[in-house]
Amino acid sequence: MSFGSSLVAYWITAGLSAASAASFLLLPSPLPPRSNSDSIDSSGADVSHGSSKASRRLEWGQARLWLVLVPAILYVWLSVGTEVAIGGWIFTWAVQYAGNTEHQAQLLNAA
Repeated sequence: MSFGSSLVAYWITAGLSAASAASFLLLPSPLPPRSNSDSIDSSGADVSHGSSKASRRLEWGQARLWLVLVPAILYVWLSVGTEVAIGGWIFTWAVQYAGNTEHQAQLLNAA
């Protein structure tokens, strides 16, 4: 397969998809739910909103979640948009410049 081949685009898309999927392996496992007795001390005060190590870990986990989700969402959004744009361009080119009928252009687009 040469670099000028149209199949290169599919291999690039596959690589980006694999990298996006692999990035989810970096996310931490969710913490088990805490019982109410864990967040209340002996005086009855709620201590669940302190700056404990677990809450800092949860905040970092949420930040890492966004660091993974935003590029994945952008990638999917841009790849679908590009696919739709190229499909429209192929249809227009086939009808206006190649002299095909609309039905032939639809078949070309579907191929």
